[in-house]
Amino acid sequence: MELILDTANVEAIKYYQQVLTIDGVTTNPTILTKENRDYREVIQEIISVLHEDQSLHIQVVSTDVEGIVKEGKVINQLRKNTYAKIPCTKEGFQAMKQLKQEGYLVTATACYSANQGVLAAKCGVDYIAPYLNRLDNIGVDGVAIIADLVAILDYYGYPTKVVAASFKNAQQALEMMKAGCPAMTIAPEVVDKMMEQSMTDDAVRAFSSDWKKAFNEEGFNW
Repeated sequence: MELILDTANVEAIKYYQQVLTIDGVTTNPTILTKENRDYREVIQEIISVLHEDQSLHIQVVSTDVEGIVKEGKVINQLRKNTYAKIPCTKEGFQAMKQLKQEGYLVTATACYSANQGVLAAKCGVDYIAPYLNRLDNIGVDGVAIIADLVAILDYYGYPTKVVAASFKNAQQALEMMKAGCPAMTIAPEVVDKMMEQSMTDDAVRAFSSDWKKAFNEEGFNW
């Protein structure tokens, strides 16, 4: 399972690079605007802290086919292992197909149904990013829809990977892992929730207290 960070904050990326094994970074136009800096500068800094084997997914802004294709090519050329994120619109599907025919890396995004996901896979995209929590917010079962998509792609043997996106809590991440989702892109604050467990903290405090009482030492000193 790939664990990808959904952020454009370079300091957060550096931190989680040290703490966990991170497989890449995703951004979108809204995430980039939150950094309140020139997006080109932010993207270059992200590139500078990623390893070659870590993927980077950057979303296009244009909405017409010609503009999407042009931006997709620019994004691909920023570095190796960089994917153009393209929304699942009619124009987006056409641009996905064209870019894949020309050998570019593509992540289909803003996916709100298994139907859209399958159509994107047929266009040859490398990843599909369905929005889990946003599906829940419109009154449908996001986990079930994404699980269906994972199962359908597996059944037909598509090489396209589902990268579940839009997480609100750690339980949603667990449900995606149970469904066999091959990749997830998760915001740093939700990754924190995946790591945190109050009972673990309580146990560590008890262990430390018992050790200090018995040996009058803070740690293991051989």
